[in-house]
Amino acid sequence: MRRKFELRILKLNIERSTSNVQHRMGTKIFEICRRRAGQKMNIKDRFAKFQNSMLNVRRWMFDVQAPALLALALLTAAPLSAQSGNDPRLATIQAELAGPVEVLLSNGNRQVGRVAEWDGETLQLDVDLGAGSAQMSFEAEAIHAIAFPGRQYLPVLSRWMRDPARTDDALEVFRAYYRQQGAFFQFLDASELNLFVEYIRFAIEKDKPLRAVAMIEVLRPHIEDPLRLKALDDSILLAFFRAGMLEQAADQAAAWVESAPPAGSSALGWRILAEIQFRNEAYEDALWTALYPIAFANQILPEHLDACYAFAIAAADETRQRELKARLSREMRERSLTWPSAIEGLQAYEPPPPPEPSIGPDGQPEPEPEPEPEPKPEEDLLQPIQTPSPLDPLESLPTRILRRDESGNLRPE
Repeated sequence: MRRKFELRILKLNIERSTSNVQHRMGTKIFEICRRRAGQKMNIKDRFAKFQNSMLNVRRWMFDVQAPALLALALLTAAPLSAQSGNDPRLATIQAELAGPVEVLLSNGNRQVGRVAEWDGETLQLDVDLGAGSAQMSFEAEAIHAIAFPGRQYLPVLSRWMRDPARTDDALEVFRAYYRQQGAFFQFLDASELNLFVEYIRFAIEKDKPLRAVAMIEVLRPHIEDPLRLKALDDSILLAFFRAGMLEQAADQAAAWVESAPPAGSSALGWRILAEIQFRNEAYEDALWTALYPIAFANQILPEHLDACYAFAIAAADETRQRELKARLSREMRERSLTWPSAIEGLQAYEPPPPPEPSIGPDGQPEPEPEPEPEPKPEEDLLQPIQTPSPLDPLESLPTRILRRDESGNLRPE
């Protein structure tokens, strides 16, 4: 009977509240005791038996639930401690990253020590030997991998990148990781190299373009993923431009344009090239450069198309092509693109918002006026381009607007 009693208890759901469990267990125990004793057990004996059984139940529930409750408390407390702001000091992270490394050799042996020298072919480690130290050398061919300390600080770095008050600290942590691993990119896998791709992106975002350029030059030979290589090409183009290295940026943009598909996911090269031409007051060149991605854009709009529209509108204004400016402004609104006011020099060219619809006497918006009839084919003002851009073949370019002069002849505007 005792065995049967314990099996019944084990079948209960310990996740229910203690009071419900006690009530149900009390009922079960009382019934068992009643059946066992029959009519011979009086009320007093049955109550004493019930109390002893309930005491055993309480002890058993404490033994089962206490470890589970303790584990639950630790789990729920862990996120709170991670968000409590008790991050390590910058100096602590830097000291940890400058610590000993572990070298895994091709023969399976491991050696821990501080990097004393590395010339790309031979690694020299300072190894502690208890009472003293020794220097050991390893050829590059004999090294399979290198494990660096400090990976536990990557979540801290991620939090500091999102905190504007810790931007400088985040850049210093990135720099410490680069000092630690920058000379050993050949021994890192793709996931470890991603840290430094993120460093480049963050440096450009925080207006440190020269640092990004230096990083790209070192990192690019070790990247094999085509998407990563494309991202690095975009990054170095932006870095050259934001660093004021306009000659290098123009060369990089021209190379970018030559290799980019007409309807790609980004118009960065066209945008940079158009801005450089616009700054140099080559307004017609800037117009046709900015129009290229606009002409080939489909329903999925590429990145930087808003800037291309803005430079095309500004260049059309400078070349007095008012109809083209109006058409581009309308297209920009229809595509739900906002004016890139952050780009220096474009604020003065922002088109005014469309007029509010007129309200009729009945309180309803009046219908828009009928559009002007399309010109006949022989009078079409959109004629094939006369002089192709040096960047593109004739057949891939948009059209050039022609206007009739006083004699009625069509001439380029």
